[in-house]
Amino acid sequence: DEVGDGTSYSTTGSPTISSLNGKTLLTYTGSGTLVLPSAVTADVLLVGAGGGGGCDNNGARGAGGGGAGAYIPLDSHSLSAGTYSVTVGSGGSSCTGSSSTIGGDGGDTTFDSTTASGGGYGGGHNTLGNTNGNASGGGSGNETIPQRSTDNNGTYGYGGGSGTTSPAGPYGAGGGGGAGGLGGDWTSSSTGGIGGAGVTWTDGNTYSMGGAGSGQGGNGASGTPVGTNGVNYGDGGGGGATTTPSNSISGEGADGVVQILLNPSYQIEDTSGANNDSEN
Repeated sequence: DEVGDGTSYSTTGSPTISSLNGKTLLTYTGSGTLVLPSAVTADVLLVGAGGGGGCDNNGARGAGGGGAGAYIPLDSHSLSAGTYSVTVGSGGSSCTGSSSTIGGDGGDTTFDSTTASGGGYGGGHNTLGNTNGNASGGGSGNETIPQRSTDNNGTYGYGGGSGTTSPAGPYGAGGGGGAGGLGGDWTSSSTGGIGGAGVTWTDGNTYSMGGAGSGQGGNGASGTPVGTNGVNYGDGGGGGATTTPSNSISGEGADGVVQILLNPSYQIEDTSGANNDSEN
């Protein structure tokens, strides 16, 4: 398909192609390419995938929420003519308390030599939440010494909260860090910390919130042994905890995303076969 100057812009990977504020928005939820035969200016957003929440393997112990994927906006970003690869990270895995105390780190999202790391996993009993690359850190489980996961100073994400050191139990754990704020520390022995706040982009959607930490029998969000999955792109999964480790199941992290808002708007041909061309 051609735009006003007679050039053709194409993409693969079946991104959603829509219009936002009179501009063409490409939303990649999977890997693909963008071919630009001439230079353009774009507002770009890269979001790493969220980390999975931690699990309790010891009974009556809390588990930390997963950290949010890195949130990297590139405003008025100059793109030269050429072919650009898009890689979108997959959400961090959940865990079951009978076999593990930690979830999985989220996958990295990349575009034009920029990487948004996946969020760090949440920690279980006596396990520190992980910090992965430039993303937010996972919340820590109950610990001998209370610690937060490493704080990335809010550049692209924040650290996760710490768990309780209560010797008697039940035990609360920390929430995962978000792109907009630190994960909360445990609030009581049976209540986990809240997940860190996300950030709202140009499209009005909020991305990269941290997962909630858990106390005995719940994850602070749903009050059940099963942690809540990440909902928005880049969200961390909730921690899972119960008195029976085999019933402790954490939430999965949400996948990442790449948003490319072209300025001015263009007609895009999706050569991967999707019929969602946007003509403006």
